[in-house]
Amino acid sequence: MSVLEAIILGIIQGVTEFLPISSSGHLVVAQHLLGIQPPGVLLEVVLHLGTLGAIFIYYRQDIIGLIAGVFRGAESAWKLFVQIFVATLPAAILGVFANNIIADSYSIHLVPWTFLTTAGIIAATYYFRGANAGNITLFAAIIIGCAQVFALLPGISRSGITLATAIFLGLNRTSAARFVFLMAIPVLLGAGMLQFFHMSQSDQSLALFPLSIGFISALISGLLVMRWLIAVISKGRFYLFSLYCLGVSILAFQL
Repeated sequence: MSVLEAIILGIIQGVTEFLPISSSGHLVVAQHLLGIQPPGVLLEVVLHLGTLGAIFIYYRQDIIGLIAGVFRGAESAWKLFVQIFVATLPAAILGVFANNIIADSYSIHLVPWTFLTTAGIIAATYYFRGANAGNITLFAAIIIGCAQVFALLPGISRSGITLATAIFLGLNRTSAARFVFLMAIPVLLGAGMLQFFHMSQSDQSLALFPLSIGFISALISGLLVMRWLIAVISKGRFYLFSLYCLGVSILAFQL
């Protein structure tokens, strides 16, 4: 793998992981359209760690405060910890026990419909542009976690469906974005660990320098996208991403 390929893959990972446009769906379309083979498992792990690093940097104060608060026994910290845990649980359980079914769903025949579904869900947030001031509750966390299960399908955006669900529930947009991105920490970490354990001997042959470049590209692009996306969400313009997903869906129907 060349350095240029590592940069491109890192940018794609960083952008599509956080924008509500489905990184897995783009992979399926790109493979079919351009004949691109999926990168090695080790590279996928490194790119996931790059986007994970972006979350740690952007929310470093929240994460440090959460960890410190949990050890101190602070009620607010434990409340957030439990909310993240219950929100992660449904996708984690299904991801482990239905891994083969999920893998078989990576089909060009399914992706047009899932992209169309993502477009419809995000477009519906247009009707919820009013002042959303609700706080994250345990019930809201469970609902968001259940919505995240559908993002195991390629073409259903994880950030898209979880942020849209939070908006439908009337939650404060900035707080909802914070919760969704913090919720991504165990998701990305778990995905990286699963990929690591499935790594073959050939996956370990990638050179250190391209891997490092891919990591940095994913981290920087992910960080930039996060800052921009949160600004878009806070202004109530999240629904605009539906136009892009609709366009990809139309393209995928032609393949």
